[in-house]
Amino acid sequence: MLSPWVRIPSGIVLFFINLLCLLGVIVMPLAVNEEKFLFGVLITTVCAILNAWLFIKCFQLIFNLNASNGLISPFGFRVAAVMYMLLPIIGIFTGYYSQYGLLAVFQAGIYYFIGISLLSYAKQKAGALAANKPL
Repeated sequence: MLSPWVRIPSGIVLFFINLLCLLGVIVMPLAVNEEKFLFGVLITTVCAILNAWLFIKCFQLIFNLNASNGLISPFGFRVAAVMYMLLPIIGIFTGYYSQYGLLAVFQAGIYYFIGISLLSYAKQKAGALAANKPL
């Protein structure tokens, strides 16, 4: 559990950083070529959804909402782990490994380490939530 002296200022700072990112997301479709407009709208929609999720997390930090379950659920950690583990596979198809060589392999190893760590943390958190759940 975070102290209010840490939680509230970090939530406010994260809120304003997220607000700047949201302004960038709103302007993003204006900078895309007409032939790639649909792709720009798709990316904008995904980024706007992520910004909305981050705004919810900011309010949870500031107002200490849902503090017993933490900021991210075990399902959220599993989704993040899968995303980290998909990044090296996507790099195969984009030619990232041929462009950066050994550095890309090292980076892929770090991504898999982060993904495995997130999966283990999700398992620990699910077990802790199940232990606190009344029957």
